[in-house]
Amino acid sequence: MMKDFFDLNNPDYAYMLGLFQTDGSLSKSTRNRGHFSIEMSFARKPLLEKIAKLIPYNTTIGDRTRDTNFQDNYHSVFLRVCNWEFRTIINSKGVPYGRKSEIIKPPIGKFSEPDYYRGLIDGDGSIGITQRNLPFISLTTASQDLCDAYIAYIYKHTGSRKVVNRNKRDDIYNIISFREPSQTLAKLLYYESCNLCIEEKKKNSRLVTQWQRSSHLPPYVHIKYWEDWEVEFILSHSIEDSMKKLERTKQSVKMKLWRLANNK
Repeated sequence: MMKDFFDLNNPDYAYMLGLFQTDGSLSKSTRNRGHFSIEMSFARKPLLEKIAKLIPYNTTIGDRTRDTNFQDNYHSVFLRVCNWEFRTIINSKGVPYGRKSEIIKPPIGKFSEPDYYRGLIDGDGSIGITQRNLPFISLTTASQDLCDAYIAYIYKHTGSRKVVNRNKRDDIYNIISFREPSQTLAKLLYYESCNLCIEEKKKNSRLVTQWQRSSHLPPYVHIKYWEDWEVEFILSHSIEDSMKKLERTKQSVKMKLWRLANNK
């Protein structure tokens, strides 16, 4: 019987799923043959060695130097696993075979969200300070499901409602958070005790969290949008009850009721 070791409530495996979905490759051929592989810059070899220790099957780690479209003599490290059980398990968790950029999606059910999204950012994201001295964290994806889920995650933790469209050049979403929302996300995703991460991005996350708004920038205004269930609640409860339940001010509740009454 196949042992399912890949528990997505475990921070390490949740991270691995996010990284595998973005940077990994799962392939198969006849008679159940195939392999999983992930290749990264050689400087990230310690990360792949940590991951290899968490996989209870035979793994291979190697390196190579080649010319790419972006760099000559690119030195990389790769991890490869051929075991059929391992491939079956990670496929069932959400790592598709073949081309996957448009069809990957977050797992169903409970999972360690900060670690999963850190894996995605490590694979297809960026974090740091812009040339204009603004902190940011971004994720690029071609997947509609992943875009929607990440936007919901941002809203849940920062109150920032992102509206993004696919860019015209390569039809992907680029979801960027700046300033205080990026600081909140950096603290959530790259928390101090996280075991697996790209160290360079963790260092950049510290720069993001240490950023301080300069005097020439206007103060950040946290906009708390109204959910449908909140609207239903204030329509059937007193202002005082609504204030307590929704953690909103009296002015906020009264203004929303006025807008509803006047179709604003």
